[in-house]
Amino acid sequence: MKIGIDARPLISEYPSGIGNYLIHVLENFNNTDENEFYLYSNQPLEHHREITSKFNVKIVPGKIGTLWVCYQLKRSLEEDGIDVFWGTQHMLPLNVKNIRRIVTVHDLALVINPKWGSVNNAIMQNIFAKKSCKVADKILPISKATAKDILRIIRCKKEKIVPILLGGKDKKDYEITKEDELTYRKKFGIGKSKYFLFIGTIEPRKNIEGIIRGFEYFNSLTQEKYHLILAGGIGWKFKPIEKTIQNSKFADMIHLPGYITEKEKDFLYKNTSAVVFPSHYEGFGIPVLEAMAYGVPVITTRVSSLPEVGGENAFYADDPNNFKEIGNKMVEVSELTVSQREALDEKEKKWVKKFSWDKCAKRTVEEILSM
Repeated sequence: MKIGIDARPLISEYPSGIGNYLIHVLENFNNTDENEFYLYSNQPLEHHREITSKFNVKIVPGKIGTLWVCYQLKRSLEEDGIDVFWGTQHMLPLNVKNIRRIVTVHDLALVINPKWGSVNNAIMQNIFAKKSCKVADKILPISKATAKDILRIIRCKKEKIVPILLGGKDKKDYEITKEDELTYRKKFGIGKSKYFLFIGTIEPRKNIEGIIRGFEYFNSLTQEKYHLILAGGIGWKFKPIEKTIQNSKFADMIHLPGYITEKEKDFLYKNTSAVVFPSHYEGFGIPVLEAMAYGVPVITTRVSSLPEVGGENAFYADDPNNFKEIGNKMVEVSELTVSQREALDEKEKKWVKKFSWDKCAKRTVEEILSM
């Protein structure tokens, strides 16, 4: 059987959450006498060659990724004799015959609220993600919450929806020397201060302004002033976020380091007072599990998949729009005793073990091969 895979999430040197998901699954694929795998992309896969070198890589030029998948890829799939095509990020070829199609749906954020992304991206998801789910032989949502969204909004047949939860954090312990710590504390501008941490794309859907307002409220209530690190790539509609930071009374305590290395991430998780992730909507919410793998308190919200991922171990603000509630949770976390943090650490690490990348990848492979 020949299996085609949308490999566009691996174009970037710094893969998004979808890119990291794809890497984990591809590590469990093996070319055999029975199965042969093809990676398709509209741009060269310049990075992640330790993964992509094991596959047949096909670069089929095309400018607009969604239209490329939905309409332009057909000819190449037919010429290569593809039996099954896996759409790794919401979209499928719409006009093919005799090719079984399976699609992973990470979220329906821009279907639920088009204002969480650009107009073009919102139009693409509202039209083509819906169509892709309709024509799919099988749909793989990454959480039960996303599965419910698909049933409620797109009204697909329940029997073709198979939720497969993502994995947790593959915790990597780096040796952080005293020299490293001094270097990082200087680089991130935090000195010897305590800090809260957000890791993810800096964009409105992640509720960055809510984090900032909650942080301001927290610092206005406490004698000891904390810092706030917002680590990640700059996303859509950054200007209003930037203005909010510039106008903040605590602007010099808010830091935007951009992309960080795995070793820097390890340092930040190990030393933060809490991870703050009160997103407006998440298909899954990997940073919640990443933080818990380190035994770090997590402040999040009771929306979409986040309660499913956080379980009973997170500190929940019921309303992501209520910055005072977020700030009060920061106060609550800052007042935890050593014994309370140790007990939370133990509960979180036990909880994270329920989420396995290996299990996620193997189930995904099984579903694709079952086609």
